[in-house]
Amino acid sequence: MAAQALDDSGVSLGSEFARTFPELGVPAQAVRPELPSLVILNEQLARELELDTRQLRRQPGVRFLLGNELPVRAAPVAQIYAGHSSAPYSGVAALVADPSLT
Repeated sequence: MAAQALDDSGVSLGSEFARTFPELGVPAQAVRPELPSLVILNEQLARELELDTRQLRRQPGVRFLLGNELPVRAAPVAQIYAGHSSAPYSGVAALVADPSLT
């Protein structure tokens, strides 16, 4: 199911990186779980990003964090990551980059 758009989220998401380096990502939509729930919220980071922590704790906020409800102009992309935490081209990076998942 495609991500739903939020008209009044107050969140400003840019896509400059994806436009500048289109070869590093592919358009993608997040998988939509049936009953998502928030386990933990990094409130300090949310405040630094000027996100309303009260809104993030509600279902629309949880779906936003999952990439299921996004601002109207959002253009999500999937990218491979093979950096310091997953080692060069480890299974984690291969799973993220598996073309069958996009």
